[in-house]
Amino acid sequence: MAWLDAMAKSKAKKEEKLAFTDALTNLPNRLYFKENYGDAGLFLTMRYKTVAVLDLDGFVEACAQEDQSGLILRVAELIKEHLGAKCEIFRWGEDRFVALMEWSMDFGFEICKELCREVEKDGKVTLSVGITEVRLTETIKRHYHRAMQGCYLVKEMGGNGVKRV
Repeated sequence: MAWLDAMAKSKAKKEEKLAFTDALTNLPNRLYFKENYGDAGLFLTMRYKTVAVLDLDGFVEACAQEDQSGLILRVAELIKEHLGAKCEIFRWGEDRFVALMEWSMDFGFEICKELCREVEKDGKVTLSVGITEVRLTETIKRHYHRAMQGCYLVKEMGGNGVKRV
């Protein structure tokens, strides 16, 4: 019977991993973020200094001409390549990502500007990024909304850029 318990635990662990991982990009997803950080939780660590919301510009139009999955995969790879090991990156939705960065806002801003240039080189889509500094007294949800405001401001100005808020 012990082997039956072990099999059940293994299956449950695999199902949990599937629920918390974006199947396409293999990045942690929004559900993982919510489970691990909570909707309104506070940053209880000094690890992260910056939060960024990254949203593709022209995604719907580009998908009319190209495979949606391939486009998301290429952008996700560029995000992982540029943000690297000093960030925790999440696939937030269809064409949106969130990054918790260990860098200062100034350094994160510069890295995100480089990332925008790299995404643009492909010629399919561009990237709008809102970036905000972590304030330990505020909720994660507040940080996300502030970064999202920056992202929307970039989009209103034509997209393809980074806005600090």
